[in-house]
Amino acid sequence: MSKTMTAKIKPLFDYLDALTGQADQQKLGTVLEELDISVEDLAEFVHFDDGHYARNLLRGGQHYHALLLCWRSGHRTPIHNHP
Repeated sequence: MSKTMTAKIKPLFDYLDALTGQADQQKLGTVLEELDISVEDLAEFVHFDDGHYARNLLRGGQHYHALLLCWRSGHRTPIHNHP
């Protein structure tokens, strides 16, 4: 993970790494809203699959997995099977 991306997303991972159970959705929403990251910051995790969407792990902890989901037009998921 690049140093720039790590510094920009550090508040999120600090919050997630401190969890002892399920995240408080309001607090998590606030942390996410305050992040100042761009697609370029996440570029090393942007990977597509030709057949379906890709789930790219940014980081995982005892109580979370932070994923970057990438899909192309026309891809579907078993859960979200709409265009």
